[in-house]
Amino acid sequence: MKYVDVIGIGAINYDYMFPCKKVFNNDSNPDNGEENIGVPNEIVEEEISELLSTGKKYYSTQVGGSSLLALKAIHAIDKSLSLGFVGVCGQASEFDKRHGKNLNLKSELSFINNQEWLFYTGESTPIENRYIGKASVKLNKSNTRGGIDISLGANDLIIDLIHKKEQDEKVELTDFLSQARWIHISSLSRFEQFEKIMEYVIKAKSKNPFLRVSLDPGDQYTKHKKLYLQKYLKEVDYVFLNKKEYNNLILNEDLPENEKRIKISTYFNDPENVKTKIFVIKSKSKHELIDFINGTSYVFYHKSLPFYKINNDTGAGDCFAGGFIAGLLSEKLISQQPAPISLGVLAAKARMTSITNSSIYENIEKKSTEFLLKRYKNGEMNRKQWLKLFFQSHIDFLIGFVTSLIIAYILKFI
Repeated sequence: MKYVDVIGIGAINYDYMFPCKKVFNNDSNPDNGEENIGVPNEIVEEEISELLSTGKKYYSTQVGGSSLLALKAIHAIDKSLSLGFVGVCGQASEFDKRHGKNLNLKSELSFINNQEWLFYTGESTPIENRYIGKASVKLNKSNTRGGIDISLGANDLIIDLIHKKEQDEKVELTDFLSQARWIHISSLSRFEQFEKIMEYVIKAKSKNPFLRVSLDPGDQYTKHKKLYLQKYLKEVDYVFLNKKEYNNLILNEDLPENEKRIKISTYFNDPENVKTKIFVIKSKSKHELIDFINGTSYVFYHKSLPFYKINNDTGAGDCFAGGFIAGLLSEKLISQQPAPISLGVLAAKARMTSITNSSIYENIEKKSTEFLLKRYKNGEMNRKQWLKLFFQSHIDFLIGFVTSLIIAYILKFI
């Protein structure tokens, strides 16, 4: 068994992305796009066919899946990090052969160094599970994701194929997971499959106390499975959420931001788990690191990306997660959280501003190289960069402190 730095676990889908005239969500809040998983394949194909008939020449495709896209971003940033993936890649269907692009699926996954637990379907696989999961992605006028419907396909075989490999080869997935430095998990079409995967991950963490685990639960799990999701959020170290998913977990209550953080901290933090847990809230205007152990909220601000500069934001959050993880693991920079967030934001913006899907990871590689050369030397931040990141990550505290001083000064003379 080869050592692996990062293992991704999740679905592998073939995404069809269409710019649409219809507005599928409020363009002022691009995180509002609906995500529907486990949709019957024939319904997804019918939707794609309808969209093809109205704007065929404008659509694009990619081999996607949240965890897989995060791994691609990690690879683009630091190719010295070894990668593994646990999932199932199906074949291209006749529908995909007629309408798809970049259909060399094995080539698309060749960047994964360790494919011991990456499964491919064959001609003996039942028809209903033989083909790659399909996704219909609707983009709003601003090119932000308005909605996505995802079919099951080969992803539905993940637990069956894991069990078969364990029985036939007398190996354990737990052993493979436990030798990694980091595991990044995204949602699966069936929640019960996700639960079984999490059982493997929990066992792996018990064998390797240095293993870090991150989770991107997605819209459906945070909306419909929040009570069941709670115990798994207690087991992981990092949770990636967009604003909508964050509000799903706190039941969309109209609370001040600080009270929202307190509520989510109380609800999802395990008092018996003393390890640091961090929620990363992804947003176009800022990213937040919420540390529940010491009660401090680190807020990192970055310049918003105007809608007119966005070509496609599908997978931007996944690229952010990949950039953040690479920033924490790479020897190219110190593992200080504001710096990995900068790298994550860079990767997300590179994805959103790329004109073609083929240029996304080339742009991430180029931008991350420029970032590291400009801001770091031998893994060290210069004094100016250190001060800038300090003020950015402590801005809330500094504003509160200065405000308190001003109020105290005024009260002194009243």
